[in-house]
Amino acid sequence: MYNCKMHDSSPFSQRSYFLNRLSDTVRRGDVCFDIGANIGFFAALMAAKAGPEGRAYAYEPVPETFKLLEINAKLAQQKACSIVPKNAAVSGSHGVLTIHRGQYSTYHEVAAVEPGDRAEDQIPCVSLADEFEENRVAQQASLVKIDVEGHELQVLQGALPLLRARAIRRMVVEVTPGPGAQSIAAIVREARGSVRCWLDGDWKDAPIEQLPLRSDVLVEF
Repeated sequence: MYNCKMHDSSPFSQRSYFLNRLSDTVRRGDVCFDIGANIGFFAALMAAKAGPEGRAYAYEPVPETFKLLEINAKLAQQKACSIVPKNAAVSGSHGVLTIHRGQYSTYHEVAAVEPGDRAEDQIPCVSLADEFEENRVAQQASLVKIDVEGHELQVLQGALPLLRARAIRRMVVEVTPGPGAQSIAAIVREARGSVRCWLDGDWKDAPIEQLPLRSDVLVEF
């Protein structure tokens, strides 16, 4: 793996999939997507495995966090890692969303714009299917990581044409129990994806609808 040094100003939960299974997923020349990239820690891991011929597209809506992502993308480039950063949220379609800031940058959320929302908190949103087209991604994406603090369903709704076309090989999605998880499970079933959930320190065959707590879900097509 290339050594991509990064400027880091926020805490991270280092997910076992990226630390232990990434070498089985991303190969040289691959294309990956990091949805909810924060400052780009996971994007850098994916870009390093993809090598100079590959690239990782990284999406971060919060402007102040995106500035750090841009810095880290430039640092990665110095180590032959290609990260393509974009200051936007990923959702079901193009439009505008509002940022709701949490205590830490990893707790920020996006939601529909409501009357009274501050203009400076409104940010553009895009769909993953449109991003494939805009960036002329002709090959299958080897890995898509989705961690958007409760907005995962909307991301998958915007990616449904890609899932139907088998344009994505694997996804790691953070899922919260509840109605949203049931809708995510329905999308995965429609796309005929196989599912494993991170439970009790291991990847286990378990229905998304029965997740007891917020956890990562690995979907393979």
